[in-house]
Amino acid sequence: MLLSQPSMIEYARKIRDKGGEVIALHTVLTRGIANETYIGFANESASGPELHLASSVMALAFNLGFKSERHIYLDMLDKLRWGELFIHYSDGRDLTHRSQASRCYPMTFEEIRPGLVRGKERIVTSNAGNYGWPGNRRLHQVHAFDARGAPVPNPFVTTVDRRGVRTKLNLDEHESAVIEPIPVIIESGGPVNARVIDYDVDGLRLRINGKGPTTLLVRSGAMPIESGARFQVSIGRARTWVTEVDGVISIEAPVNGEVHVSAERFE
Repeated sequence: MLLSQPSMIEYARKIRDKGGEVIALHTVLTRGIANETYIGFANESASGPELHLASSVMALAFNLGFKSERHIYLDMLDKLRWGELFIHYSDGRDLTHRSQASRCYPMTFEEIRPGLVRGKERIVTSNAGNYGWPGNRRLHQVHAFDARGAPVPNPFVTTVDRRGVRTKLNLDEHESAVIEPIPVIIESGGPVNARVIDYDVDGLRLRINGKGPTTLLVRSGAMPIESGARFQVSIGRARTWVTEVDGVISIEAPVNGEVHVSAERFE
């Protein structure tokens, strides 16, 4: 491999100079090849440390080679054990539910550790602990997966206080979670615990627990907020309507204990 490397790189540069990209499958990834940033490295099925020289630490996985859906999930965890992410290498017809891998992208890699991949857009982990992005006050949406690899309702609490925003994950063996920051900021005079139930194109649903006046500032994201849009807001049993102002809908929620809050577009 080392003897042929100079000629391989020279050949790949000819493709690059004509505007092309190179996908290297099963290639031994040396630093020389990794420095050629137009070369994408694809490692089929295997897990291991050679991926750590690549620009994107992801491995292809051929689903048809596994005995069951749970075995596919265990392979995701094996790759995560190396600080790597799983890419489905099939049409997905052998899956009956949304997998952990479907929540892992896009990913701009910032940190990799055993059982943890951290990026700007999300954190993927099978490790228990407290997680967040220092200086980022956006609320967290957690996608949780049980020991079978099946998605389950978010059981984890996100704490918002003067120190920032962080989510505590209590994960047992073979459980995992993907944490995404969402464009929702909680302002309150004291600490608030929150649990995002749903956040998507249809709206926002969460439970918050605190004491005193609390404001949720929601910007456009998975739930689009167009200019002048109106939203129906529920705070406990009370309902009201709010209108977008400067790209934000502001939800005033007087909190005294736990309360359910939701917002959906009002047509």
